[in-house]
Amino acid sequence: MSIDVRSPRDEDRKRALAEIHVEVARIAAARGVKADLTISYDMPAAPCDKALSTAFARSFERCDHPLFRLPSGAGHDAMSFRGRIPQAMVFVRCRDGVSHRPEEFTAPADIAAALAVLEDFLKTIGAPQ
Repeated sequence: MSIDVRSPRDEDRKRALAEIHVEVARIAAARGVKADLTISYDMPAAPCDKALSTAFARSFERCDHPLFRLPSGAGHDAMSFRGRIPQAMVFVRCRDGVSHRPEEFTAPADIAAALAVLEDFLKTIGAPQ
């Protein structure tokens, strides 16, 4: 099995991993089995840029969509360009919160809402506030 542990703060992620290691070892010992844990991928957190996140928040307001700020331990491409260029993200809700799996589904209305916010963001990002 694999587990993806993310956090906007590296120390929180590392602490969670240490706790997971201890708990897996405890469970394995109680059941008389061996458990091997291997870290296959470890990258530092890629926090979102505050200015870009604020600009996205304004786009949500202008598009009359509710804004929910989520702490993100973003992975994917954001980790690749961490420290090189600023980044921010918009998360689009998925049915039952299921994402990154074959049964993931996002309603067309939610995709349209995200696209409207992105369009507003791109049109206004360089405009005076």
